[in-house]
Amino acid sequence: MRSDVGARRTATHSRATLSVAVSWFLWGIGYYAYFAYLSPYMALFVRPQAISQVYLLAGLAAIAYPAAGLITYRRFGARASISAWMAVAGLAISLMGLADGFPQFALLLSLNQAFYAALPSYYASLAAEEASYIPMVWALSVSPSLFMPALGGLLASRLGFAALFALSGALVASSLVPVALASGLRAEEGSASARGWALAIPAMVPVALESPYVFLVLERAYSLSSAQLGLVASAGEAVGMIAALALSRARWGISAALAGFSLTALLPLSWAFGIAFGFWEAIIPLSIAFVSHISGRPGVKFYTYLATLQALTFLTGYAASAAVASIDYMSIPEFGGALAAALSAAYALLTASGGRGHHAEAASARAAGHHILRATRSSRRTPP
Repeated sequence: MRSDVGARRTATHSRATLSVAVSWFLWGIGYYAYFAYLSPYMALFVRPQAISQVYLLAGLAAIAYPAAGLITYRRFGARASISAWMAVAGLAISLMGLADGFPQFALLLSLNQAFYAALPSYYASLAAEEASYIPMVWALSVSPSLFMPALGGLLASRLGFAALFALSGALVASSLVPVALASGLRAEEGSASARGWALAIPAMVPVALESPYVFLVLERAYSLSSAQLGLVASAGEAVGMIAALALSRARWGISAALAGFSLTALLPLSWAFGIAFGFWEAIIPLSIAFVSHISGRPGVKFYTYLATLQALTFLTGYAASAAVASIDYMSIPEFGGALAAALSAAYALLTASGGRGHHAEAASARAAGHHILRATRSSRRTPP
């Protein structure tokens, strides 16, 4: 009897985890279809220097979303919280093709940050299940990055940006369906203690700094079509995924990822160095590896804290991007690459000194790393 009950519980939990995996897969398809084209599209209607200001306002809004997600989790549960906020995030992107000015872009990108409110329940629901399922969920969630940027570029070149954003938004919103139907989905509230974020913040700043402009700079510097821009983005994502897997257990992992990202500083020499931006796929998870929960199993409260800190980190990068863009937005990849190179050396020294760096990276690779790996989608679902 007990074995039957245990088997049923295991099956229920497996289905719940699979539901999250399918949800993230749909989210990934929608996100990776449009992320390389958001800034070039905005530049059709607003001054390029103002694009980082749109991101900055969206970053300010993002800070409040994790706490809102915790409130809806407590009031309605994990399934309802995830479903409601992902619906808002998807709707905002689907309407992006109708925007034609700064106020609309700022409003819609701010609403798109609603995924930050869904993240705590997403992460906690995975933390509540068997750790053996986490690699499967991670693989499914990032696999669309290998082909969707290129397909998104083809769609934009054939049908226009409005169609691209409408389809992408619908796919992002559809990610709520598997979760809404997952009756066995559960998430614990847990505790909020965390440490190590001060070491994680610097590494992610170059990513946030470059993300509002790197694809716009590529497009304008080399007259790339939407389809060509998508191919560059897909190539970069492939490099980033390989780096994330290869460096997850490496002693010098975060330093190597930053060194790879620093090659964006050479973008004035060739469009091919734009591929180096894909190292953001490795930088984000390796940076988060420096953050650990102090005790107990992490739950919604811990991930609320983590998502809020990540939003603050990206806000820092967006502020830096706005400052540089006010002088020369075309130089942002060079500035971000130089900063990444300096940070690569700093993290190398930190690791060589035997400090927290290596311990945190190894600990995260063994345990918590995979189920927070898609916290990049906070940067990405902010773009990245």
